[in-house]
Amino acid sequence: MLLLSRVCAEFHDRNGAVLFDIKPDRRMTFIEAPESIRQDPLFDMLVHDGSLEIPADRLEQRKLESDPAAGADATGRRIDAADPGSEPARNKRPVRGSAAPADGADKKEDSGMKPEGKTETGSADKTAGTEKK
Repeated sequence: MLLLSRVCAEFHDRNGAVLFDIKPDRRMTFIEAPESIRQDPLFDMLVHDGSLEIPADRLEQRKLESDPAAGADATGRRIDAADPGSEPARNKRPVRGSAAPADGADKKEDSGMKPEGKTETGSADKTAGTEKK
């Protein structure tokens, strides 16, 4: 199987024996790898996040040959094509202890609460108990 890896990896069989490895000098180049590496869960994970590319046809292979880093971030993972300006989903959760809102939390929602200092009847409530006699 012909593949392009943007990251270093070591694939193992079910018993833990090394089947195949990708070292720094083999990154960003096409490698002929054995089909047996598919049994390692790492293989599926790397294909899913885009760190490992298996070209479907010669046209896709040529495209990857001309620019192996195209469509990938600095970590080697595929950039989401649906929203090219966004960060990968793994970076969207708030950092523990920070005041940063989570996704969608910064949008105002109608929670039924009124803004501070105002009531439904307006300023009439402020003078309700202070009538002059």
